[in-house]
Amino acid sequence: MMLSTQTTDVLIIGGGVIGCSCAYFLSKAGMNVTILEQGELGGQASGAAAGLLAPLGPIPAPGTFADLILASFRQFPAFVAELEASSGIDVGYERTGALRVVRSGKRLTRLKQRFELWQSLGVRVEWMEGTEALKREPLLASDVCGAVYSPEESQVNAVQLVRALALSAQQAGAHIYPHAAVNEIMYSGTNVTGVRTTAGDLYACKQLIVTAGAWSARLLHPLNDILLPLRPIVGQMLALSQPEPALQHIIFGDTKYLLPRKREVLVGATKEDNGFAIQVTPQGIDKLHTTALRLMPSLSSQSIIRSWAGVRPGTPDKRPIIGPIPGWENLLVATGHNSSGIILSPITGQGITEYVTTGHLPDVLQTFGYERFNTPEFLSPSTPRPQLLMPDLQLIRLDHAPALLAFELENRAYFAASVPDRGDEFFAEFDTRYAQLLKYQAAGTDFLHVLVAERGEVVGRVNLIEVADGSAELGYRIAQKAAGQGLATAAVRKVCELAATEYGLTRLRARVKRDNPASRKVLEHNGFVAVGELTLNGKPAMSYICELR
Repeated sequence: MMLSTQTTDVLIIGGGVIGCSCAYFLSKAGMNVTILEQGELGGQASGAAAGLLAPLGPIPAPGTFADLILASFRQFPAFVAELEASSGIDVGYERTGALRVVRSGKRLTRLKQRFELWQSLGVRVEWMEGTEALKREPLLASDVCGAVYSPEESQVNAVQLVRALALSAQQAGAHIYPHAAVNEIMYSGTNVTGVRTTAGDLYACKQLIVTAGAWSARLLHPLNDILLPLRPIVGQMLALSQPEPALQHIIFGDTKYLLPRKREVLVGATKEDNGFAIQVTPQGIDKLHTTALRLMPSLSSQSIIRSWAGVRPGTPDKRPIIGPIPGWENLLVATGHNSSGIILSPITGQGITEYVTTGHLPDVLQTFGYERFNTPEFLSPSTPRPQLLMPDLQLIRLDHAPALLAFELENRAYFAASVPDRGDEFFAEFDTRYAQLLKYQAAGTDFLHVLVAERGEVVGRVNLIEVADGSAELGYRIAQKAAGQGLATAAVRKVCELAATEYGLTRLRARVKRDNPASRKVLEHNGFVAVGELTLNGKPAMSYICELR
């Protein structure tokens, strides 16, 4: 089969709302643009988003971020009209208005302070006592004691917005390829020359823009160890059927929100820094549902229609990263929008287009570049590292042996700080020992897993040993450079699922030292319960049990 090679002026990796907005404005400016998206367009954060156009919540104080988000918000009426005219797609823009409510006197003072801040920024807001808020939105809980009403805050249908941007970009000449995952960015010196997809197709480009959300760090890290400070923040949401009479306004309260649609009320959203484990959980949905009923008791009789989860690209300062990567001639990023990707989509696309066409970022984006993280605080070893990607969990095979040996050697000193060193003999006889492990696994007495990252590198192990009578003992170890990214929690969760669904196990055991709170937390997050005390390698430890059924 002949693999394709294509050339484009601007190549964009990522087909969410930010990537499609960049493509739209660049195409309008006459550039030859191509988008490569690993899945469906808008299939990740954009597709899971509620579509809020509510700038007040993310603004902590006057400053450049307040200027940015308000400037983008104010563009939406004209932006939407232009898109709907060019694409023929209704993006669901509606100026619903929003109420930010509090139900206790302790929070009243803080809300009044924020009201004064929002007034100072020239935003239309109105203070309401509890009785006034209930007149404005009769479905609110009777214990609401104060509220801020913002009549201009709005919503869109995020999925339709992405569709409209993509279609409008294509009509202006852009080429868009879904299911085209990039696995290599090619470069010469400080110049990006193109990319290679997992299918082997090559795309040459003059400019590369990475708009891949939480996956952007993984794509850029191989380029001279670019350390994009992103962490995946998972958000769960649910939809309840609309009551009668229907909710009319967006409601913010108790750190969550209710967003009215024609036939349903969206409830969002959790914020979970647990790696790339993008899933709906009973705990998350229960938290959302409970909060919704506190804010609006009449929802108690409404059924949950659906629930879903997505992952946002989080940054240390909760601000986006937009602009060129220092030291590279033609590499730009537009990512890290946290929960504000929809509202910031027009100004991001316009700003990237201005940079590509003129070499200058607009003033409103000057403080949101990657270089702001080149500081001693961020470079400190104590700073949480970006989450690159959840590696692939695989049962060990013969061909894993070299990578597994490299993993053990590279992390030998790191592991020896918490468990007894394996000794030189272990490494000298590794091939023989590994062959024996494969025999144990073939016999069904052990299930031995490795976490395989990009290019076949092993970054962790999760083992189930001594399998008998529906029970096994769990142990794991994660590479030093991958620690603190949520890999252990996600990998143990996956192995627990396999134990119950594939291996026929009903109970898992684990042991952990008392002075290892991180490992205890991993176990407890995955349903393990402490059942006793023991001594492990001469130190006090605890035994844990996880009942799988």
